Amino acid sequence: MTGQHAKPNPRARPLLVLIALVAGFLAGLALPGAGVAVQGATLIGGIWLDLLRMTIIPLVFALVTTGLADVLSRGAQAGALGWRLAIAIVALLATAGIVAGLLVPRLLALSPIDPHAIAALAQASGGAPAPTPPGMGASLRAMIPTNIVASAAAGAIVPLVIFAAALGGALGTMAPARADALLAPLRGLAEAMLVIVGAVLRLAPLGVLMLGVTLGATVGWSAVTALGYYLTISFLLSLVLIVLCTFFAATLGRVGLGAFVRAALPPQLIAAGTQSSLATLPTTLAAAERLGVPHRDAAVALPLAVSVFKITGPSHGISAGLTLAWLSATPIDALHIAMAVPVAMLASLAILGVPGQISMYAASGPVAVALGAPIGMLPVLIAVDPLSDMFRTAANVTAHLAVTCFARAETRQPQADAGEGETVAAAP
Repeated sequence: MTGQHAKPNPRARPLLVLIALVAGFLAGLALPGAGVAVQGATLIGGIWLDLLRMTIIPLVFALVTTGLADVLSRGAQAGALGWRLAIAIVALLATAGIVAGLLVPRLLALSPIDPHAIAALAQASGGAPAPTPPGMGASLRAMIPTNIVASAAAGAIVPLVIFAAALGGALGTMAPARADALLAPLRGLAEAMLVIVGAVLRLAPLGVLMLGVTLGATVGWSAVTALGYYLTISFLLSLVLIVLCTFFAATLGRVGLGAFVRAALPPQLIAAGTQSSLATLPTTLAAAERLGVPHRDAAVALPLAVSVFKITGPSHGISAGLTLAWLSATPIDALHIAMAVPVAMLASLAILGVPGQISMYAASGPVAVALGAPIGMLPVLIAVDPLSDMFRTAANVTAHLAVTCFARAETRQPQADAGEGETVAAAP
């Protein structure tokens, strides 16, 4: 007799991880910081973190190479529309990374966290920081991986990403039959790493529970304030990106500002509720048509944007990486941030289609390593990530609609907005 098992709710695991973090933290508050129980929790949590760390290098290399190759190949297949879309996507990804690089350090500097609490958080984050670049000249030269194997062995993520991007770009312009000879095993490597990460993250409730015990026992309520501040920064970044995308559509996309705000509101609300850009696609398609984008063009541009573009990817990766550096008291300068922005951009392209919590790990881990920050607290940030995901999804959907308007800006004809007679689009 064959039994039937109910499929797990996809939201159940993030909720379980969040509950584990809260339970572990409350338990840690009642335990002595130097007690055997806390030492045991630190050991178990550390082992779990090491299992995650071991996948970063092969996962980043495989995902960046195959992801960039796929993006270039899709852009070529979509013709002129695809290339205009690609230009807009790259420009907005860079803008998102730069905005985060400029805003987040200043917001973190305004933190209400006591310096002594930061020192305790630095100790709780565990592990020595990853190797950091030397001086500016040496750092610029070190970005070129003369020995990719040595760079991977040293954990130098920036040279590794540059090589992977160059390789992926070359493969994306080659004939598919020839490129697949190398892309196929790299896709297999990426899939295998994702299987390993997924298996480790199945133990996330236990691992995060142990990390929560350590936080509660060694840091106390200051950890709650730090996480709340991190979430506040994430909310602010999402709102800033929504505003930027709105003005991008109104200027370069050549649609009326008021018309775009009204058309984007239904997709934004559905995106916030479902936390899924794909589930919002039908509503976003209707919004694009309302803004004067022909159905045949919107039907190509929007699915392509949804599949390859998350504007919050670079900003969220930079925000998480800088927060990890802040929590570990790792000094960060402008050069570190400048080197991390392209890593965050490529990581956001590489994680497309990667599920749930794995995507944040794959996107934020490389950025933290590029900044020289330890990733010991990253699972804790992942645990609270669902609380900010609704805002990021709304920002992503706004960006999808904006780049679709831009891709057709040169060919659309003037069209009045129903109800108010407002010009929605003007031919150049």
